[in-house]
Amino acid sequence: MRKNSSFSFVTEIDSDVEKIIRQNKDGEMGILALRDNILFPGTVTPVTIGRKKSLKTLKKAEKNGSLIAAFAQKNHETDEPGMDDLYHVGTVCRIVHMMKLPDGNHNALLQAVNRVGLDSMEETADGLYGKVTAIPEIKEDEEKEAELTITIQMLQERVNALSTLSDNIPIEMVELLKKMPIGVFYVNFISTNYPLTTEKKAQLIFEDTDLGRATLLL
Repeated sequence: MRKNSSFSFVTEIDSDVEKIIRQNKDGEMGILALRDNILFPGTVTPVTIGRKKSLKTLKKAEKNGSLIAAFAQKNHETDEPGMDDLYHVGTVCRIVHMMKLPDGNHNALLQAVNRVGLDSMEETADGLYGKVTAIPEIKEDEEKEAELTITIQMLQERVNALSTLSDNIPIEMVELLKKMPIGVFYVNFISTNYPLTTEKKAQLIFEDTDLGRATLLL
C-alpha cells in the first residue's frame, strides 16, 4: 500500500515561473553544497541543512536578503567539499523560509531561479563564498516548441504510469503531477523531485534547452 510521506513542496505554481526561469542572476554570493540533489529553475524545494558552514551561508544570506547559489556534490559522502568536489552547474536560489528541526538540523525552503556556472569558491568565516555566472536557458523556436510540447506529453504519460506502479513516490507528488499543466515547469519539477541519481540530474542541469532536458528524461 502506498503511504503518505513528509515530502513537501509548494502546490501553487507561480504564474510568472517562465520569467523566473529566464532571469540571469549572477555575481558574488554564498555557495551551498548539496549532498544528494540538484535544484532546477522555477522549483521550490525543502533542503535539510546539517553542516555548520552551510548554515552560516544561509543565515547570512537570509539576514541580508541576498541570493545564494546551490551546487550538488559529486560524492554525497564528502563532508568538506571543495570546488573540485562539486558539479559546476547549479542554480541561484532565493531563501523562502528557514526553520530549526527537533534533531538540531535546519530546514531551508529554497526557490531556484536560473542556472549558473561556478567560477570560483573559497571558505570564509561566514561559510562558502564564490563567484557564479548566469547560463541562459535557450528558448526553442516555433518548430521546436511544437516538438517540446509533444515530448512533454509523452513524458507526462510515462511519469503517470510509473507513479501508479511505484509505492516509493509520495501520494502528494502523484496528485500534484496529475494537475500540473504541461510546460517547462513540469520538466524542471520532475528533474528536481523524481527519484533520479545525482549523476542523472547533473546531465539534466547541463542541458541548455528545454527540449534537450525533456528528451533526456524520457
